[in-house]
Amino acid sequence: MKSLSVATFFASLALTLASCSQSDSQKLAHDAKMTGEAVKQTASDALDATQKASDKLSVDTQNAVNSPTAKDIEAKTKRGAQRVVAKTKELARQVQDDSKNQPSKP
Repeated sequence: MKSLSVATFFASLALTLASCSQSDSQKLAHDAKMTGEAVKQTASDALDATQKASDKLSVDTQNAVNSPTAKDIEAKTKRGAQRVVAKTKELARQVQDDSKNQPSKP
């Protein structure tokens, strides 16, 4: 009888361990699935953030290319100054020519 109760005890213990093991396996499977989904979401979020950063960098780079640089400003200023000098010389010649064409006063 004692051996039957010991056998029953071990059978109950084995059954309990088996059910715990199955329950633990299910929990582990569920946790693994949730972890996989979290990893996918994290990768997706990282991809979105990288894409947004890349787009912003592209826009910033395009703006930098299109914005006036110091050399552009210098060149435009130089051209403007050259035009002013040329126009001043032209006007000075006209004044000189006009003064030559006017009759002198006695």
